[in-house]
Amino acid sequence: MSTKLSFSLLIMLLFLSCKNSPEKETNQASIHFTTNDLKEGIPSGLIHDGKEYHLFYQGKTDSITNKWEQTSSTDLIHWNKSVALTFPDSTGTINSSSFVIDWNNTSGLAKDGHQPLVAIYQVSSPGQTGLSNSQYLAYSFDFGKTWMKYTENPISLNTGTANYKISKIVWHEESQKWILVLTGSDHVRFYSSDNLIDWQLNSTFSEVLDYISGEWDFTDFFPLIAEGSNETKWVLMVSYHSGNPSSGAGTRCIVGDYNGFTFQPVHEKIKSVDYGRDNFAGVTSVINNECFHIGCINNSTEANQSFKSKSFNSFTLPRKLSLSRNFNGYVIKSTPVEEINQLRGKKKLIAGADLNGAIQINEKQTLPYEINLTFNINKLPWLNFAEKFGVELATDNGDKMTVAYDHRLRVFYINRLSSETYRQTERPIEPDYAPYIANQKTLEFRLIVDKSSVELFSGNGSVVMTEKIFPIMVLDQIKLFAEGGEITLKEGSVISLKSD
Repeated sequence: MSTKLSFSLLIMLLFLSCKNSPEKETNQASIHFTTNDLKEGIPSGLIHDGKEYHLFYQGKTDSITNKWEQTSSTDLIHWNKSVALTFPDSTGTINSSSFVIDWNNTSGLAKDGHQPLVAIYQVSSPGQTGLSNSQYLAYSFDFGKTWMKYTENPISLNTGTANYKISKIVWHEESQKWILVLTGSDHVRFYSSDNLIDWQLNSTFSEVLDYISGEWDFTDFFPLIAEGSNETKWVLMVSYHSGNPSSGAGTRCIVGDYNGFTFQPVHEKIKSVDYGRDNFAGVTSVINNECFHIGCINNSTEANQSFKSKSFNSFTLPRKLSLSRNFNGYVIKSTPVEEINQLRGKKKLIAGADLNGAIQINEKQTLPYEINLTFNINKLPWLNFAEKFGVELATDNGDKMTVAYDHRLRVFYINRLSSETYRQTERPIEPDYAPYIANQKTLEFRLIVDKSSVELFSGNGSVVMTEKIFPIMVLDQIKLFAEGGEITLKEGSVISLKSD
């Protein structure tokens, strides 16, 4: 090969390398926790040791191999470098697990005054299909950097031949027992224990969740105190594969009472914790009666594309969950944790205006950014009040995503049909809807736009929608609009968010 030809090939390879590298960086979320090279990342535990939060999660290095990792943070926003999580067990591949700190040493595993971090996990043995019916226990004194295997493994939960996933371990103060939740295809099992080792089956729970038709996949179980009262309710948060009103997978909450043995739901309409299509398999941590939640931005019906797209690696922004009660029963509210505000940078104000058509924000935005809008809706009953109003986010190549409120249908909606990525899919993607009756003087939109997701918060936390963005979409253009009439934008702002 001639020197001239070799030099030409080298230049070409360098050009391709430079071209691809920035694209890979662009695809990666900036302010959301990402699982990096792990695909289909699923959180499996979130605990607090008094100083730091510890997030445990699993993912796939390829289409078959599972890998477990953990990371830590003092504020749920800035995460330390992840470390591999390796239980000292040669039984097989870990499929599901839950983590707790045994503060009172109920297990008797404490050493030199150090209380153990306990993991109860389930594995598949080599050549075995499905989940194992044996459960194992490991413990750590350095918050997961090193683990010791319980000498009398496996522990028994008497699950018979059915396959279950370990979903949550939580302390129940009234009964002074640990509660473990196992998830089956259409129900959960509640076990109790004095010591995290010997478990007794107390009850099972199965209920038709409105129009949910899919398999129960992951569950979480936690208490919430209703706002303005001393009333404690327990929430069973169910993630499932299909049947979500916004298509595909989703997460809904069942509010009820729990006495340490049985869960009795409040018989009212089941609530969604997120009305978008891309908040799945979330975990919670309750600290001083405050509940924090993190889910993965993914949809199981679209997960087959995850090995082609970096956008499937991120988790939702951490959120604070609360419980309130109105004319429609109990409402699970979800708002971003206040620590997110420390990421705010330059703020551009949007002047108030009467909208009847569209207003383009001239300046292009650098992702990530936050949009805050307050609309005056006290004229909603008027005949010329806008039928739809909201925001259109767009790209240079014409792709766009619409986030708006339809006052005729009394719903928020997100429409991402115009994305080139979705035009290539076999099945058209329908708009996603969140029911909401606007009966106050103003209606607020809070949108957080990152390189791989858009998250909407409104209605004082009662409306949340999470939507994934494929790498092809760089939503750096903003347009405000009103259709079918007029509405007043009272005030607004666009705030840049720092990723470091």
